[in-house]
Amino acid sequence: MADPFLSLSSYATTLFVSAIDRYGLAVTTWTPETIEMELADDVRGTIPLDNLAKLFVAIRLRTSDEFFNSPAAFCAVCVTLSGHPPSDGRLSFPDAADVAWAVTEAMLIAHPEEDKPFSPDIAALIGQILDQEGMLIPPDVLRIAVREKDLAAQVNYEFSDDPEMFRAIFDRDRGRADDINNLVAGRSRGLFAQLAALDLRTVDGDRVRKLAKKMAAVLPPADPIGLTPN
Repeated sequence: MADPFLSLSSYATTLFVSAIDRYGLAVTTWTPETIEMELADDVRGTIPLDNLAKLFVAIRLRTSDEFFNSPAAFCAVCVTLSGHPPSDGRLSFPDAADVAWAVTEAMLIAHPEEDKPFSPDIAALIGQILDQEGMLIPPDVLRIAVREKDLAAQVNYEFSDDPEMFRAIFDRDRGRADDINNLVAGRSRGLFAQLAALDLRTVDGDRVRKLAKKMAAVLPPADPIGLTPN
C-alpha cells in the first residue's frame, strides 16, 4: 500500500505499527515534534495533522491508562480514532458510533490485562451517551455501559397497550444498533486489511499478515472499509 501516513483513511493502529517498524518502540518516548520531523523527512512531505493526531493517541494508549479512567481523555480519543480529531483543542463529545469504534480499536492497541479495564466513570459516561441518543439496545461492544435508567423497560411500560408501536420502536432501535455493529465490523476488516498490506521494513511482515487474517476470520460478515468519519 502507499505510505499510510499520507492517507487520511489510515487507522491509528496502522500508523502505530508503521511507526514502530520505522523507528522501533523508542518512538513511544519521542516528543510529538520529533515524531513529526522524522516522519516528514521519511515520506518527503507533510503529514496530515489528523494522522499525527491518530498516531499520538495510539502512543498514549500504550503509555497511559487515561482512556480507561479520564472522561475528558476518553472523549478526545473516541473522536480522534473515529477520524475527526478536534482541530481547536476543545473537548468534543463523541456519539455512540464513535465510542463503539474507539473502544474496539483502543482495546487492540492497549490490550489491557484487566477483564474490566474501564472505570465506573467511563462506564457511566458511555451510558449517558446511549441515553442521550435514546438507544434502547446498545451496540455489542457498548454493553459495558452503566445506565441511569432502563429505557427499554420505560418504553415497554408506556406502550404496553400498543404492541405494534412497541414492536416498531424496538425494530427501529435494533436497526440503529445493527448499523453501528456493521460499522465496527467493516472498520475492523478494513484495519486488518491495511495491516496485511503494509510494506514493513523491520517487523515480521508474514507474522503481521497471518495475525491480521486470523483476527479478520472471527469477524461478522462485512465489507472492509477505510477510516472515514461516520
